[in-house]
Order: sequence, then structure tokens, then C-alpha cells
Amino acid sequence: MAAYNSGPLRVQRAMEKTGADNFWTLAEKRALPKETMNYVPNIIALTIIGKNPAKYGFNVTPAPALETERVNLNKATDLRVIAEAISLPVEDLRMLNTHVLRWTTPPDDPDFQLILPKGYADKFQEEVPSLPDNKRILFREHVVRKGETLAGIARTYGMTVAQVSQVNSLGKKPILRVGQTLVIPMSGVTPAQLASTAASLNDRQDWPQSTRTSAKASKGAGPSKPAIYTVRAGDTLVRIAARFNTTVEKLKAWNHLTTNRLVVGTKLIVSPARPQVSKPAD
Repeated sequence: MAAYNSGPLRVQRAMEKTGADNFWTLAEKRALPKETMNYVPNIIALTIIGKNPAKYGFNVTPAPALETERVNLNKATDLRVIAEAISLPVEDLRMLNTHVLRWTTPPDDPDFQLILPKGYADKFQEEVPSLPDNKRILFREHVVRKGETLAGIARTYGMTVAQVSQVNSLGKKPILRVGQTLVIPMSGVTPAQLASTAASLNDRQDWPQSTRTSAKASKGAGPSKPAIYTVRAGDTLVRIAARFNTTVEKLKAWNHLTTNRLVVGTKLIVSPARPQVSKPAD
């Protein structure tokens, strides 16, 4: 749980630095962020209360159980690819599979099961098992480790330094930082998906470069592609709507959202594509 909240690398470093082998010692030594030190006890407390709410003064009327189905999946597959294949909103699939931490299911795990809403298993079996490997993963994330070089990372993934630099907007003289996350494109990914993904991971501006470009292009005379924004921690539909001069209702309609709940990493259309305007005949 601590690694989920603050990242596995941070927890590993804290353990190496302190010699601790359990969460409580790490918390006692204040080796983790304050948020993480509160997060784990909060989850445990909620679990205890949830098992016997009346004992702790809560009168809870449970909501009807969500009916689901489980399907086996032993190949690494991006949740966004699955959602598109079975015509399911990606936020619904993400909500049911919060155990998939980096958007991609684990490879070579015959026991892994994906959770689907009831009624989607047949569609899954029709569309997903037959997907070729080069269409299953949009990108990988590589976390830079101490001593790694851009050339070595590029060589590991069969890419050139120029390709990795371009996708991650590293500039002409890239300097890597330990812990930095790089986007590694895989076969089948589109330039728009890469641009949005790289922007969400590496850009620290309110408007990712890919979004600024799309928004600017929409002012031109020709047809435009939808402007895409990748949801970040702390975002709400109200804030995103205000940022892009639109309304919550339009955002929900463009993205087929049924709730205001957002999942970090989800790509939202913040401005729809403008169709080609036909010129009148002479």
C-alpha cells in the first residue's frame, strides 16, 4: 500500500537507507512522505470499520452488488485497447481493475483475471484473445535508474537515441534524472497517443504541448482533430472545463462519461474535431 501511494522506488530507497523491513518502522523513522504514513493506517482503519460498521457507530445500507464477470488474460494488454475492443468506457474498466497499476495487464501470468461488467465476457472472448501482440501495448514506461544512459535505454528497446528523445521532448542535449519516467513507444501506437502520453508524464505545464498544439490548430481553416487532455492528480471536470473554456456537460457528452469521477491517466476530449467545410462551387 505504501508503494502504491508513494511509488515502489521511493519505498525501496527508504528501506535501503534505514534498514527497515516493515512499514511501521519506516513510519517511525519518518522515512516516507507524511501522506503515505497516513494513507496506510487509514486504509487499515477503513477495512476494520467496513467489516463491522455498527460497532463503530455507522448505519450503512449497502448498495446493490455490482454484477461482474472475470476472464483470463495471460498476455500484457493495455486497458485502453481492451476498452476500445469491447466498446466499454475506459474509466469503467479502470474502476473495476484498480489492481492493474500501470494500465497494462501482467505478461505470462496464467492466473491473472480481468474483471468486466456482466455481459461483456462474450465480446471480450470475440475480440481480445485474437489481438496480435504488436497491437496490445500502446507504450511502456521506463523509470531511469542510476548509471543508465539514454543510449543504453534506447538500445534495450531497439530504438535510436533520437527516437526516444523526440517522443519524450528531451531536447538536443538531454540530461536524464534518476527516477525520471520515459515513454517507450511500442508497435501499433499512433503519434497522437504518444504525444498525449509523453506530455502527461513529462510536461509540468497546465497545458501539455500536444494539447496546446491541437487547440491552436483548431483555429485554422481546415478540419481538425479533437484536442486531448490527460487527467492528472487533483483534476476535476469543473477545473478542466474552466481551463479549456467549455462546460462539464460538454466534457461528459464528448467522452461518454456517466459520472464526474475521473481516473488519473485517462485521456479526455476537451474540444471536438471540426469537420471539413466544403467550399461552394464557383
